[in-house]
Order: sequence, then structure tokens, then C-alpha cells
Amino acid sequence: MSDSAMILVYVPTKTPHLKVGFSVSKKLGNSVTRNRIKRRMREAFFSVLSSVNQNCLLIFTPRVAVKEMTYWQIRESICKLLKKAGQLKE
Repeated sequence: MSDSAMILVYVPTKTPHLKVGFSVSKKLGNSVTRNRIKRRMREAFFSVLSSVNQNCLLIFTPRVAVKEMTYWQIRESICKLLKKAGQLKE
């Protein structure tokens, strides 16, 4: 699944444990910029963690547009991708 801000790769698993990864390419900037993007994405994801199905593997990869996005825009993008993938509980 993808949108203009990021790509979501998900794999359903048989174990009841959720695994999440955030992969930020060097194309997005230096280490300070990449770590800031990862921190924002991680915080946005964990704010909706209780609504996410627990039996899957999720990998989020941001695109260049994320550099100018606010926390709330990143959170909205993550929620939209999780809904599209069917991994967000209503």
C-alpha cells in the first residue's frame, strides 16, 4: 500500500505479536533528518497502536514528501494506509 507520503508493506502472521519497522532511506537527508523522521513516524504510529491488528508485520518507508509534513499529517497518512491494508480496527 502507498500514498504520496509513505509506503506500507504488511505481512499477516500466525503469531499474535505485532512487529513494526521504519525504514528511512539516505535519499531523505543526513542522519539527523532521517532520525527526526523516524521519531515522528514512530510516535504517530504508537498513538494509534491500540487500534491496530496485532497479528502482522508492518514496515513503513517514507517518501520525500514526509520531510515537510507535520506530526498530524504523518499520523493521518499512517492511519489511512493501515485502513487501506485492513489492519486498523474500527
